[in-house]
Amino acid sequence: MVFDRMSGKLLWSATAQKEFRHNGICAGGGKLFAGDRRTAAVSLRSSKTPDAGAEDDAILCAFDLLSGKQLWRLQEEVFGTWLSYSEQYDVLIEGNRRARDTLSDEAKGMRALRGSDGAVLWLDPKSSGPGMIRGKTVLKEKSAADLLTGKPVMYTEPITGRSIEWSWMRMY
Repeated sequence: MVFDRMSGKLLWSATAQKEFRHNGICAGGGKLFAGDRRTAAVSLRSSKTPDAGAEDDAILCAFDLLSGKQLWRLQEEVFGTWLSYSEQYDVLIEGNRRARDTLSDEAKGMRALRGSDGAVLWLDPKSSGPGMIRGKTVLKEKSAADLLTGKPVMYTEPITGRSIEWSWMRMY
């Protein structure tokens, strides 16, 4: 459901065919993006047999934020449970967030799509999220990539002068 934040009036709503997951919804640039994908854990509870193919029928779509009109929809090879959007570059990141405090159905992979039409800009099938965007950089599990090309972010190592891949580490 999308509400006018000043009046509280309901502007529009959409019904998931599977499930809208909280990390799989984001907004920007007058658009709302949503991943509609069944959660394996829920599927196990709601049926007698596991829905092993749940990710195969996942949907990724974009709506006009004010009207609710669907702008585009992808139904092939949708895998992500985490969406991030750069309004500045009109790039949507589809990925995941694999961690010990997340569900076990997080698939590997990260891809960038053009927010205006859903066209794929790049795909890295081996990456993991969180897929957070800062400027022209998107954070991956332990490294970063250029938002527009998917190429690794590099830096010059100060002692040797070599160009190496930038990395980070999650601490608990």
